Amino acid sequence: MRYPIKVALLDVLPLLRIVLKPHLRPVNNQLYSIEEKEELCNVVSLFLSFGISYRLESNSSDSSHSYVLEPDIEQLVVFPGIDHPPQLASTVNTLIREIHTERMRKSGSLQDSAKKPTQSSKKAVPNVVKSKPALDFFGRAVEKSKIKDVVKKKKTGLLVDVSNIWFKYSEGYSNAIRRTVKVKEFF
Repeated sequence: MRYPIKVALLDVLPLLRIVLKPHLRPVNNQLYSIEEKEELCNVVSLFLSFGISYRLESNSSDSSHSYVLEPDIEQLVVFPGIDHPPQLASTVNTLIREIHTERMRKSGSLQDSAKKPTQSSKKAVPNVVKSKPALDFFGRAVEKSKIKDVVKKKKTGLLVDVSNIWFKYSEGYSNAIRRTVKVKEFF
């Protein structure tokens, strides 16, 4: 069912223009509250469902850039001569980024579903797990008995290096008197 253009022009577009400009704080997306995240998600879904996006428009006179809705809804519903406060650049950038990532996610999921074979075309592949030998920092193979010994010693707290010198670091601040010690004094 299609609605007449007059209904869209008078009832939908003026309110849609207001809804598409959310009031988000100019902070990192991770710091948004649950309500702000939901509002952002709803606005992005509206952008995608109505096929609206932002277009970069540059003024050659003062070399400034601004983002304009594409298609330009404001041209249809805003009276000329009345200035409306512009949306924050950080909010517009957040919206553009979220719209772009949502489009990429949807197109990626469509491509993935097209590439995935159906259950009937899949062949039963046995699940074989090959065990890789344990490697040390330099990529050399380490014997399993040495690994088990080290793990046991770590659990019991008896891990001492080849030499008899060992140091236990206690985290925190100390006002202890410090003095210079040479390595010769340890031996």
